[in-house]
Amino acid sequence: MEQRVYGGNLSAVGLAEALVRHFDPIPDVQAQKFEGGDGWLVQVGTGDDPKVVRHAVTVAITPLPDGQSGVRVTMGQQQWLMPDEAGMALVWAIIAAMVTPWVLFLMLLPLREAILSTGLPRQVWEQIEAYARQEGGALQDSETLAHPHA
Repeated sequence: MEQRVYGGNLSAVGLAEALVRHFDPIPDVQAQKFEGGDGWLVQVGTGDDPKVVRHAVTVAITPLPDGQSGVRVTMGQQQWLMPDEAGMALVWAIIAAMVTPWVLFLMLLPLREAILSTGLPRQVWEQIEAYARQEGGALQDSETLAHPHA
């Protein structure tokens, strides 16, 4: 799991919408977003039918605290959320982003290597970087988060 902080006049909702606009029209790719207070959860997964998309890159996006300009972006891989599962997952993602990013590890599945091999995480980070540059933002910090029990 990786977490990056982008400074500048960036909005969580703007980044979430930019990711969905970019990935959802691509053939054999699904993208969805869920709102939770100030934070957003975006999923990008392979497969054209939401019922068969089972593995996805999940991005938690939250504004920086204390009136700072920018966003914190945490990315991990997990199972594709069906609409009836979205509420609980959103609660976990918000807790993870606001309290501790380690909570996202509870949602990870053992298929991490298969997902990483698709290159989807790299493509999502590229789009996040493009959005930040377009809005005049810049990467301030990057951290790879290791599972505390790994």
